[in-house]
Amino acid sequence: KGLQEGLVKGIQEGLVKGIQEGLNGQREVLARQLAFKFGVLPGSAEERIARATRDELVDYSLRVLSAETLDAVFD
Repeated sequence: KGLQEGLVKGIQEGLVKGIQEGLNGQREVLARQLAFKFGVLPGSAEERIARATRDELVDYSLRVLSAETLDAVFD
């Protein structure tokens, strides 16, 4: 039973870590897209990206395609 619990815990921790790494990758790509389009990002934009949920990151990544200003991406 101890081995099984250890395996389950290890799998769960691995999934959490993988999801977090995926979100970090999404954040990095979004920040690069925004910097490419709008120039150096202000700290407020970096903070917004850092605390964004997965769904928010997806929304921002789509908005950057048509946004004319940085604020429009986050509004």
